[in-house]
Amino acid sequence: MHMEDMAFMAYLSYVMAELFDLSGIITVFFCGIVMSHYTWHNVTESSKVTTKHGFATLSFVCEILIFLYVGMDALDIEKWRFVSDSPRKSISAASYNLVGCSNTWVCVYGACL
Repeated sequence: MHMEDMAFMAYLSYVMAELFDLSGIITVFFCGIVMSHYTWHNVTESSKVTTKHGFATLSFVCEILIFLYVGMDALDIEKWRFVSDSPRKSISAASYNLVGCSNTWVCVYGACL
């Protein structure tokens, strides 16, 4: 079994879910769980390395695109006009950002303590 076969199986599960008006995302999620238990042992060593690095690269590129989109969206002036309308909304937005950053910090660096 090769990397193309695994990608085709995930795509096939997505297409089948869409044909029957089911959730494609949940189908791909459960297909990944099933494939991780059964197909990994049938893959050659070279395909294991290729699959591991290929999906890690794809994941990294997708994360970069998401963070670029969120960063560019945060710079949109029209979305921040509501902050200057009232101080209550401004304090609320600032506290929300502070809590989100502190929660992320604890989740990421708290495990290292």
